[in-house]
This record gives sequence, C-alpha cells and structure tokens, in this order.
Amino acid sequence: MAAAKSLPVIFLARFVQAIADNSMWIAGLAMITDIVPSHQFGRIMGFLSVAVSVGTSAGPMVAGLLFEKCGYWAAWSSAFLLLFIDFIMRILMIERPKTELLGPLFRAADEEIDPLIPQTIQPYKQGQPDPDVKHVSNAEVSGLWFYFYLLRQRRFFVGTASYVFYAMLVTSFDTTLPLHIRESFNWGSLAAGLLFICLQLPGIILTPLSGTLKDRVGTRYPTGTGFLLIAPFFWLAGLPGASEVSWTSGSLETGKAVYVVSVTIIGCLFSLFNGSGFLEATLTVDEIESNNPGIFGSNGGYARANSLSWMSWTLGMFLGPIVSGLLTEKAGYFKLNLILDCMTND
Repeated sequence: MAAAKSLPVIFLARFVQAIADNSMWIAGLAMITDIVPSHQFGRIMGFLSVAVSVGTSAGPMVAGLLFEKCGYWAAWSSAFLLLFIDFIMRILMIERPKTELLGPLFRAADEEIDPLIPQTIQPYKQGQPDPDVKHVSNAEVSGLWFYFYLLRQRRFFVGTASYVFYAMLVTSFDTTLPLHIRESFNWGSLAAGLLFICLQLPGIILTPLSGTLKDRVGTRYPTGTGFLLIAPFFWLAGLPGASEVSWTSGSLETGKAVYVVSVTIIGCLFSLFNGSGFLEATLTVDEIESNNPGIFGSNGGYARANSLSWMSWTLGMFLGPIVSGLLTEKAGYFKLNLILDCMTND
C-alpha cells in the first residue's frame, strides 16, 4: 500500500488490507469470547469499543501530523511500528489450553478411570459424546446449515438487523454532516471536526458503563430504549435549515444550538448500541450450546457467529452512505432524518 504508484495497485492493496482487517477482527473477537465469561462480555465489549474509537480517532491525527512534519514514509513508519508491536504481542499472548475451552463435553483422554466411580460422573474419552446430553446431527449445523440455523434464532436475527441500522446511522452522519452544516450554517471543516468530537467523545466515555448495564439487565432493554430515545433527537437534528420550520433557520443561533445539542445527545445514545451485534451473537451461541452441548463442534461457533455480525456492520456501512446521500439529494436532510427514524424504530 505504501509503495503503490498506480490505481490498480492501490485497489489490490486495499483488497488485501480489507481481508486482513476482517480476519484480525473476527479472530480477536473469537479469542475474547473463549476467555471472557458471558456475564462480563458486555463490559469487555464496552472497553473494546472505546479502544477502537480511540484508535480510529488518534490514527488519522498522528499520521497527518507525521506526514506534515516529517514526510510520507515517516507517516507510514507509524503503521509498520504498530504492526510489529501487534506481531510481538500475538506471539507473547498465552492462550488457555484447549482442554479448558472444550468444557464438560470433551474431557482429557488420559484421565484416570476408576470402576468404583458412579457411571453418571465417570470420565469419558475425548471425542465420545456424553450419553446424558441430547445432540443434533452434524448435518444440521455444519457448513451453510450453521448460518441458516443461527439466523432462525430470533435473538440473533434481531440483534444483527439492529446492528445494520446502527451502522447506517453512524455512516449517514459521516456522509451528510459536513455538507449539511456548510449549506445551513456556512460552517467549514473545523466546525465539522468539532461536531464529530461531540458525536464520538460521549461514546468513548459512556460505552463501558453501557456494557456494564447490559451485563446486569441484558441487552434488550438498553438497546430498545436507545432506539426509542434517539428518534426525537434525529428529528431535532433535521430541523435546522429545513424550509418547513422557520424558528430553526440556519441563519438563527437557535438552529445552530439545536443542531449541536442534538448531535451531542445522539453521540451519548450511540453508546447503547456499541458492540451489541457481537454481544447478541455470543449470547445466542451460549444459549444454544447450553441446550445442545457440542452442537457446533469442539471449537464452538463463536467465530462464525461473530463473522455474521461483522458482515451486518459492514453491510450497514455500505448502505448508509448510499441511502443517506440519495435521500438527501432527492428529499432533503430533514426528510432523511425522518426516514432513518422510521427505519430504526420499526
């Protein structure tokens, strides 16, 4: 990517980079779900979302500063340094033994077998099914059947769909906010940057608290409340500059204040959605495994479930700019926000 001097090479490098990015994200989530107990996963996902937000915010700033002060290759050196540190940390990371991850379904083959031990608690060899556990045939959960089976679970399907809409909300701001404030308030890039800070900073602060709340009360009520509360503020954010409302005209200070406050509160409410798709995927797999131990094999289905959640996020990021840009051109910014309200709350 750094050495590319033509568009085809840049596109090829970006393609490889996308594969590596998705692989690292899915594998990292799978390792987290293997280690972190389910009742603490919301809090951990909160800290993970904070780390991602800080990294995506600090990365462009540091790279831009290095590029301006030191040149092109100095800016790229920061990326190479981070990759080297990641490589070393991955080598040094200690994973739990596989026998711990297998749980009660598969036990160590060399475990002592005593004929005096009652049959109900007598150990059995690795790979042999527990006679007291109800199993489902491999054909039902392997290959593409795994994804069909998972999408039939209402909890997973609703969580994945809500993650698509959340990604669309986030990317609609990225697409339309700079253009809207320029047309309505005549604000430039500095104001846009400050507004993005108002959108992201509350999430960095509140997301760990939101994750702890989800661990205590579950994900349904915090996420559902977030979608309900965010609707009026999306409506308010669409008022400044809209011809339908005079008191929030872009030339008035009232309209500017309404827009800034609305964006900030929306950033606070976004903390209720961070990581919700991956959290629902993990909890769904846990629930299925508890009812049918070993249904997804010895390694479980966490990585495959998280990959579907990541696909839903990526789908929302793909659709968000297209839908928001098209609706803004055809219907206007105010009606765009109303349509996004209807989509998310349905």
